[in-house]
Amino acid sequence: MSKSYTFFIVRLAFIAGLALFGQQLAGQTKTWTNLNATGLWSDAGNWTPAGAPGAANNVVFDNTSSANCVVNVNPTIASLEIKSSYGGTVNLGTRTLTTGGDFKVAAVSQLSSGMGSKVIFRGPGRIECVPPIYEAQINTIQATDDILLREILNVAKLTITQVDLLDGDDIRVSQQIVNNDAALDGDAILSAAGACTFAGNGIRYLKVEPGASLQLLSDLSLERDFELTGSGNITGSGKLILASNGRLDYLGNVAANVEVNTSDPAHQIVLLENFNVSGGLTISQVGEFTGFGDIRASSDITVNDPNIGTRVTVVATGSGNLSGSGALRYLTVEAGATLQLASDFILDKSFVLTGGGTITGSNKLIFASAGRTEFTGSISNVEINDLTAGRAINVRQILNITNDLTITKINDIVSNDVRVGGDIIITDNQVGGSAALVMTGSGTSRFQGAGNGDYLTLIINKNSASDEVQLNSSDFFTEIIVRNGVMDLNNQSVDAFVTVESGGTLVGEGTISGSINGLAGGKVVPGNSPGTMTIDGDVDILGTLFMEITGPGENNGGTAGSDFDQLIVSGNVTIGTMDITFIGMIGPTFPMSGDEYTLIDASSITDGGLNITPGNVNASYNAGLLTVSDPALPIELLYFTATAKGRTVAVEWATATERSNDYMAVERSADGAKFEELGRVKGAGASTETRKYAFTDDKPLEGINYYRLRQVDFDGAFEYHPVVSVVLKGKDGGLALQAYPNPAQSTLQARWAPHPSQVTHLSLTDIEGRRLAEHHIPAGAETYELQLGKLPAGMYFLQARQGEKAEVVQVVKE
Repeated sequence: MSKSYTFFIVRLAFIAGLALFGQQLAGQTKTWTNLNATGLWSDAGNWTPAGAPGAANNVVFDNTSSANCVVNVNPTIASLEIKSSYGGTVNLGTRTLTTGGDFKVAAVSQLSSGMGSKVIFRGPGRIECVPPIYEAQINTIQATDDILLREILNVAKLTITQVDLLDGDDIRVSQQIVNNDAALDGDAILSAAGACTFAGNGIRYLKVEPGASLQLLSDLSLERDFELTGSGNITGSGKLILASNGRLDYLGNVAANVEVNTSDPAHQIVLLENFNVSGGLTISQVGEFTGFGDIRASSDITVNDPNIGTRVTVVATGSGNLSGSGALRYLTVEAGATLQLASDFILDKSFVLTGGGTITGSNKLIFASAGRTEFTGSISNVEINDLTAGRAINVRQILNITNDLTITKINDIVSNDVRVGGDIIITDNQVGGSAALVMTGSGTSRFQGAGNGDYLTLIINKNSASDEVQLNSSDFFTEIIVRNGVMDLNNQSVDAFVTVESGGTLVGEGTISGSINGLAGGKVVPGNSPGTMTIDGDVDILGTLFMEITGPGENNGGTAGSDFDQLIVSGNVTIGTMDITFIGMIGPTFPMSGDEYTLIDASSITDGGLNITPGNVNASYNAGLLTVSDPALPIELLYFTATAKGRTVAVEWATATERSNDYMAVERSADGAKFEELGRVKGAGASTETRKYAFTDDKPLEGINYYRLRQVDFDGAFEYHPVVSVVLKGKDGGLALQAYPNPAQSTLQARWAPHPSQVTHLSLTDIEGRRLAEHHIPAGAETYELQLGKLPAGMYFLQARQGEKAEVVQVVKE
């Protein structure tokens, strides 16, 4: 072996030894030189000291060489610094670089991190990286290690496995965030910068940048005095959970479900902007919401926290359910929005209700404290129940309740009216205030007070003049105004000043302690065909007083309230017009010449006009007393019958004599009260011979049909003749009417299919069609007990009618 060759071998071995020694020297800095001109990270000759960097080496790129470096291995180093003087590019390709300390890259062009490449941060240190990294993983060796971001870090994918504090600048993530560290803390903001997904544990600071989106693949809990900022949208199947004190300075929309459930019931969440939620909103626990913004929810709202001390309004902006065992203080339902009450729901703590939308459903919205309503929409059912004495509900705008109002406890209702389309049920014995309770809607509704209750003004203003309100208790009122529709006293005693306006009708038996003022067009109808109305005060009726007579005069065995209507007044009476109607077979025995009827019993009576129907009844009237003279009958009726023949009804009658008889009109009724004309049959004019007439009803009603004859003279005067009835059983009306026991003795139980909005009318008739009893059952009811004790044994017909539907069953009284 030559001497020169031996020297070369020794020299080469010495260099290799130095390289190996350099790799193992702890904390030694390795500087990129590219002396071997291969441009490869793994080439030992490209580094000074020689040797590829290892876990103990701090790696530096500077002006020693501006050659590009290709990372062709998956290196682990102590730290990396690419200084601004370096003119090349470190290309990660698809490799993984693990660093145990600082990571600094001065310029965008100095690091190329392609798809599939990754940087793993394993130790405490600073990250000051200007260029983007495809994937970053933060997983410190010690759970107590911190990482400080000295520059905004841009990554496509971010996985956080373990770190104590992550502080400093933002981490902007464009594709994927995974947090597996359940104790993640620090002031660095995780910012979604593109179409990004999230999975894993909770975080503290979150931003969704404008135009970006964050899809929740799992629940995302915002914790530790969190902050949510930005204006991009949050979507996904996971929930966004607000789990601590925090601040919302967020202008985007959360289409994912949101739950507010702070770990401490005293925690506070500050809204600096409106917080928009199009997914479901659930409030389970929070101390209070504060700030300048509202919570705007366009879907379901569930509140299970009963003690929200909030100054923030929950605003319903779309269609959804409102439910939960908790309560809200501020609620707005915007115009066009709808909340369906999936359960009874409480407004509490001096609540405020605003908006113009719709709150619907069979459950109730409960006002559980004093509060204020500035709500121009409608609510299906409301209960007022403030257990603190001396407080009021302030109705700033007319409050519209489409169904029922229940008042359990409140001191006053003030400012504007409360309009109720269904029933009013009050169990509190005193409700005052300047507001009025206005009963509206169609059909029959009821007012049920506590009995001897003291209440504010009641106004009857139903949709039509025939819609009715029944009083079901005897109470005191500031005033009662019957504006439109019928108010039935229903055998109650009422203490109130009563005004009957045009379109209004006061009917029924009962007592009013107070005066009646009937305006022009108003109607007062004592009794219930017939009956007695007692007034402890004065009566001034510019409209019409309607009186009915069905039997003999009091001097001929008749009784006020049974055979004729009577108005009993302790004070003075002034009547504009009195309409008196004789109901029954007009003939030689009714009314009898000389019959006297005391229609009005008062201290003094001032009469106006008088109308008597039928017009051929001769009678004189003076100061409340009607005296019958000899009648002049236009026709003498021999018989009047109605007979079912298949699906038609044959109506037949005959006259013995006729005088000035122009025609006879056949009228039909479903309830025996409201008749409509079916057709006319020409009369003979004048006749002393028996004449027979007939008329066919081609389309009779299902159930009981009532028919009567209206005879009309040539001068237009007319009279009614007795009512007859016929039962047309026909097909099943869909009411599933049952009557039991059958045969019955003292009572009969009726059951039928209830209707949620229509009143059920029950009527009992004998085999001759005489209506013996009639009952109007509120919507929703399905049973009623009829008293049969006074009826003689025999066969009867029970009819149930709901609107156009009717069914009849035959019953036997033993």
